[in-house]
Amino acid sequence: MGYENSYSLSFRYETFGFEAKYGQFLQALATIISQTVSACMVTRMLMKEEGALHLDLHHLGFHMGALKQILLIGLPAGLQSTVFSLSNVVIQSAINSFGSTVVAGSSASANLEGFVYTAMNAFSQAAVTFTSQNMGARKYQNLNRVVLNCLLCAIVTGVVLGGGAVLAGDQLLHFYSSDAAVIAAGYERLRVICGTYLLCGIMDTLASSLRGLGYSVLPMVVSLVGSCLLRLVWIATIFQLNRTPFMLYISYPISWVLTAAVHLACLLVVRHKMKNRLKLSID
Repeated sequence: MGYENSYSLSFRYETFGFEAKYGQFLQALATIISQTVSACMVTRMLMKEEGALHLDLHHLGFHMGALKQILLIGLPAGLQSTVFSLSNVVIQSAINSFGSTVVAGSSASANLEGFVYTAMNAFSQAAVTFTSQNMGARKYQNLNRVVLNCLLCAIVTGVVLGGGAVLAGDQLLHFYSSDAAVIAAGYERLRVICGTYLLCGIMDTLASSLRGLGYSVLPMVVSLVGSCLLRLVWIATIFQLNRTPFMLYISYPISWVLTAAVHLACLLVVRHKMKNRLKLSID
């Protein structure tokens, strides 16, 4: 993975000078080429691997039992990502209404937010992995520890990286623009999003814990209503009363809090039902 990422970053970095001249087309082409070569490298390494990770292309095929489980968990998550993208189009349209300076600042801030999100997302992925592993091994006593540890790690990461991004916001945004107005516009978003990003980490970790328990549709519905529909309603109502970038950005932490609260309630209900089923099976 490290070799793959280093190749991808170095390839795209070396083409940066050409991107300035040829624009977005070459940037997209560089991304496609780097990802294709990286995929071929990873595939080749897996084919040479011995043991459980060995990949034999001659034995590739569908296993209906595993495929059904993958689709039951993967399709709702994929649908959720698709709807999220559609809602982001509406949010981006609202950002565009403030002019090029705010758009540039928002884009710069979003790039910095990506680093914080990637770090926190590692623990939400860990939550679904270790929760499902303990479910499969019937080690139900470990489930609470998995959730709490992942939540703690996500919160600490959000506080340290998100808070660090806020404290060093002006310096970090200088990497993207030297325009004082753009930096100010970017910092306004960075202060709201990164300053409360730990809430997003909590929300994602709770949702992943539900998926690890085998409930994939429930967190999808909650996330779509809480993080997508609520933001769209906010833009159509509250934002229209006070059309400022702050009123647009504040919809993010509000939706994170409400969605995380519902995820927590759902997780507690699911765990209570699990305990009751286990008691009945023992009796």
